[in-house]
Amino acid sequence: RAPKAAGSACGWAAGLATGIVALASGSDLGGSLRTPASFCSVVGFRPSPGRVANGPGEQRFNDLSVEGPMARNVLDAALFLDAMSGWRVEDPVALPPPVEPFLAAAQRKRKPKRAALAIDLGSATPVDRPTRAIVRQAADKLANAGIEIVEASPDFSGAMECFHVLRGLGYATNMQALLERHRDKLKPDVIWNIEAGMALTADRIGKAQLRRSRLYGEMVAFLQQHDFLLTPAACCAPNPIEERWVREVDGHRFENYIGWLTLPACITLTTCPAISIPAGFTDDGRPVGIQLVGLPRGDAALLSAAAAVEDILGVRDAVPIDPRPAKALKKG
Repeated sequence: RAPKAAGSACGWAAGLATGIVALASGSDLGGSLRTPASFCSVVGFRPSPGRVANGPGEQRFNDLSVEGPMARNVLDAALFLDAMSGWRVEDPVALPPPVEPFLAAAQRKRKPKRAALAIDLGSATPVDRPTRAIVRQAADKLANAGIEIVEASPDFSGAMECFHVLRGLGYATNMQALLERHRDKLKPDVIWNIEAGMALTADRIGKAQLRRSRLYGEMVAFLQQHDFLLTPAACCAPNPIEERWVREVDGHRFENYIGWLTLPACITLTTCPAISIPAGFTDDGRPVGIQLVGLPRGDAALLSAAAAVEDILGVRDAVPIDPRPAKALKKG
């Protein structure tokens, strides 16, 4: 059975892997740049909120969903981020462009000294055996290249409850009117998310905001002790295309379609930049990516480290096909 590309940017990820496009962009809330990149053996970069400015919208202060680049390798992703970045007065959280281009920072390929390996984010999520094995092999390669690898993780307990609440709140805010007018045109997963948001209480929303605030502080302190956090980009290798979402991993059955996205979703809450890069392949040829997470607004440093890691892992060119120009139309 054919594997699925996964996520709202899955078409772009597949296009990159097959040589249809050289660069792509998309949005990332629960991993829609990172998960498809992992499933297609390409690069997906979730930048810091505000790095890529948004135009006018209903939720101008939203910092959960961000726009970012996808590419065949880290340097291409950095190049495209330079084109996408910039301040806009319409976006209240927009950041100014960097003093130095992101591509220049990435080209330095500054190898990190110390990284924290957290395969399941401290037992926050199940991870299938093939993915665990490939991520450990990647960590071993980094250790052999002189990067100190320690197994450690911030405390992500309660983070997915927080994500569920804040995501649901956003869906209700943006889509309640859409649900009322066009319920018959929405897929069941979206209806569930909107209605979950509409049912939220002030108590749950308040607790979610406080949990997110604590997580941010814990993550900053953690990343001041480690150059970056290393996790799988997804909890499993690509699932069959017939399945809308991953229902079960290693005997653990997910209650809803967000559960299997714990690895990228927990990082979303922290506002830290995160990048998915190819790490290897399962025995049956399915791609597996790793997620590197850096300090908030440390986009340039993370891209530089990711470019160095990409070289060490040595699988950058295993899948993406060079884009080929379309044949010229014959005259007459």
